[in-house]
Amino acid sequence: MTIRRFLRFRQAAAAVALAAALAACLRSPADSRRTGTPGASGSGDPVADCAHVIAYWARQLTTPGSDWGLDYQEMGLSDGENDILQHLMPDARRLARQQGPDAVQSAVRRAAERPCRAYAASLPSSPTGPSNGWPQ
Repeated sequence: MTIRRFLRFRQAAAAVALAAALAACLRSPADSRRTGTPGASGSGDPVADCAHVIAYWARQLTTPGSDWGLDYQEMGLSDGENDILQHLMPDARRLARQQGPDAVQSAVRRAAERPCRAYAASLPSSPTGPSNGWPQ
């Protein structure tokens, strides 16, 4: 009798774990924005999304004690977005020293718009073409 109870408990626990995993996978993008994750702003505009994510990471990287030691891929940046971020970081650090890290995010967002526009224009209009995303 005890073994049967244990097996039922184990099955119920597995079902609960599976349901929790499925619920996490099915969260909408709006749910992730509410939790404060650094993803895209969700505007649908690639320039605004690029500027948003670069401004977010500039703010994080200029906040004292917040060096997470992440590389650009762990931050969710593309190579091009990382190039823009690295180009803007000297000015962001200088601004953070002068006015504090709170001033960084909005200033970097404005400064990132032009390079983000050029970067977005350089991207293919579709991630999959005749080669289905594979290099030729």
